[in-house]
Amino acid sequence: MTVRPRAVPDVARRGFRPASERWQRVGRAAARSGPGQSTIGRAIAGDRRWLLPPVLVAYVFYVTWTWEFPNWQGVPFPPVWAASALVLGAAWHRSGRALAPLSVTAVIVLSAMVLTDITLFWTQGARDLELYVKAGDRWLSGAPVYMTVPLAARPEDLSNYPSSTRR
Repeated sequence: MTVRPRAVPDVARRGFRPASERWQRVGRAAARSGPGQSTIGRAIAGDRRWLLPPVLVAYVFYVTWTWEFPNWQGVPFPPVWAASALVLGAAWHRSGRALAPLSVTAVIVLSAMVLTDITLFWTQGARDLELYVKAGDRWLSGAPVYMTVPLAARPEDLSNYPSSTRR
C-alpha cells in the first residue's frame, strides 16, 4: 500500500501564527497600554494564569454582595471576606512562600469557602437530618411529604419546611 504524504499548507505565508506567539503579542500590547502599566496588568501579561484570581474576586463579590456575616443581623459579607483573604494571603507570604497564581487562587477560594460555610451553617443545627426524618415519618404515615400550597411564613423550626402542619 502506498501512502501519499499530506500536503501541509503554507500557513505562515497567510498570516497564521501559533497560539503562543499570538498570546505573546497580546501580552506585549497589554504591557504598553494603560492597564498594562499596573502591577496586575504586567502580571497578567507575563502569565495568563493571573487572570483567574481577579475573576474569582469579582465572582465572590457578585454572589455575596447582599449577604450578611455571620447571619442576617451581622455585618456585610464582602468586606469581611476581603479582609480575611488579605490576612490569609499576608500569612502565606510571611511564611516565605511565593504568591504565585495558584496560591493566590487557593487563598481566595479557601477564605470564601470557610466564610460561606460559617454563614450557611449559622442556622438550626442538624436541620437537614430532622427534615429528612420528619419527611420519612410523614411518608410512612401516609401524610403528604411535600407542601401543596406556598409557604406563607418561615416556620420557627426550620425542619418543618416539607409540611404545612407542625408536629
